[in-house]
Amino acid sequence: MKKILYIFIAIFMLFTLTSTVYAKRTAPKDVPPILHEGVRYTVNHDKRGIIEAWDANTNKLLWEKQIYNTEYDGQLEQDVQDVFITHIYIEGQTLWIQNENEKTYTLDLTNQQVHNYTDTQSIPTDLTLSPTSTKTIIFYIGFLLSLGVLYVVFKTIKK
Repeated sequence: MKKILYIFIAIFMLFTLTSTVYAKRTAPKDVPPILHEGVRYTVNHDKRGIIEAWDANTNKLLWEKQIYNTEYDGQLEQDVQDVFITHIYIEGQTLWIQNENEKTYTLDLTNQQVHNYTDTQSIPTDLTLSPTSTKTIIFYIGFLLSLGVLYVVFKTIKK
């Protein structure tokens, strides 16, 4: 009977720890603004996937552009589905944008056209590509902790 209880606790811990750790996220890191030809380009994390252009002298909003949209699954918490911009970089008249899912976009500053960029060989070296997403790392940490709990439980059962 005691073995069955330990197995139940181990299975419960495996699912509880993994789902709890995966459902939590940290606040997105601030993305420094870029000043280019009198315009300050910013990322406002309250407006997901949007780049704002501000007049550097008057501090007036010139325009904002939706770079990408995030589709939400109603069965999951919204905060774990949010996708934030992590990096911006200007090269010539092109603003390079990368998000947490490691997708790269370009924004033509002359006509505000957005392109989903897939040719990773040509991404500027100054655009620091983000490492494996934080969500994935947190999930694996939770999974490894759960495996550790299972190991301890099974070692206890064998005694």
